[in-house]
Amino acid sequence: MRLGRWGASAPDVADRLDHPRAGLGEDAVDHLSHEVIRRLVSRGRRGLTVAGVTDGVGVTTTATELVRALSRLDVSTLLIDADLQRPAAGARLQAEWAGPGLAEVLRGEVDFNEALDLTGERNLAVLHAGHAGSDGEARIFSRAFDEMLELSLRRFQITVVDAPPANRSTTAFHVARATGYCLLVARRHISFAQDLSLFADQMRQVGAEVLGSVLTG
Repeated sequence: MRLGRWGASAPDVADRLDHPRAGLGEDAVDHLSHEVIRRLVSRGRRGLTVAGVTDGVGVTTTATELVRALSRLDVSTLLIDADLQRPAAGARLQAEWAGPGLAEVLRGEVDFNEALDLTGERNLAVLHAGHAGSDGEARIFSRAFDEMLELSLRRFQITVVDAPPANRSTTAFHVARATGYCLLVARRHISFAQDLSLFADQMRQVGAEVLGSVLTG
């Protein structure tokens, strides 16, 4: 993985992809986590959406490595798996969780706190996707999601949302609007810089600020 240069301006995304800073090993993940803390907490907002244009670019890997790095810094962190069609965060974290998740919370079947997987890792909790059902994804666009997110922002210092790719769902845009900030992920030899620039422009149009981009592969 590679970490692109940081900046808030959407037109700069292509340049950041062409000039990666460093491999996203432990040092780069730690750098990324420090940047997230500095940029979000200093602005009084602690929600971040991690998103990509297509499947397979490393969004879930980036999100899970980021939350682990944040937890190592003694930051109470929640990871929300908002990909109700193809959830993967739990498998990436090797978390065995058979309980309810985001879908059940949005349907009002369980309380937010009841659905949290505390994982056993210090400072890290996960809200798994749960069992979506036929209307699961649609509920992300409801008031219930916004209310759930507000609860998470009050309880945890930083909430990171693993969003589904934009080419099969508009969920990423809604979630990014709700969190206020997003981190874009692309993969070398698969993603196109122009697609990321368009993606960043679309995020900005819905009211989300692009904190930066990560190049994987």
